[in-house]
Amino acid sequence: MKLAHRCNCQLRELVEAVLQDQLEGIVRAGDDLTFPNLFVNLKEAQEMRRRVVKQKIGIKLLTIRDAAAVLKTTQVKVYPLVRSGLLPSISRLHPSTRKRQFFIEPEALEEFQRLHISIAGIASIYGTRADIIARRMELLGIEPSFDPGGRTGRFYRRSDLDKFTFDRLAA
Repeated sequence: MKLAHRCNCQLRELVEAVLQDQLEGIVRAGDDLTFPNLFVNLKEAQEMRRRVVKQKIGIKLLTIRDAAAVLKTTQVKVYPLVRSGLLPSISRLHPSTRKRQFFIEPEALEEFQRLHISIAGIASIYGTRADIIARRMELLGIEPSFDPGGRTGRFYRRSDLDKFTFDRLAA
């Protein structure tokens, strides 16, 4: 029962996974074949549950966590992009949590990456810090396409980079 709770699923789902050989890390303690004597690898069970949920939701849809990994940022910085509408998303009922959750189509994420670049991405191209790039952008009058209120979460239109010049000595 505890395992089902920690995997955010029902006991029936775990029993089905065991019977269908979807879980390999099962150990039996004692001679009796009872639930208290069965031990399952928690990490393996959670990963199995994630795969099942992803299939139910739509195998191609990305979670906010997945999108953050692709954008090389954190989930905290992706949520405002979604809420602002700059990064289109789909809201669906999550099968495990039974709560609405945002999902992103891979094509929408690719389009976002084609049109926008993070300030951290620009800084890595020029081999400098994000605050220096932000200051230079401000001096050049280049407005961010998305500004969550702090310099580190800003995104700029890639087309605006044509106006951007960076002189290490002036920085």
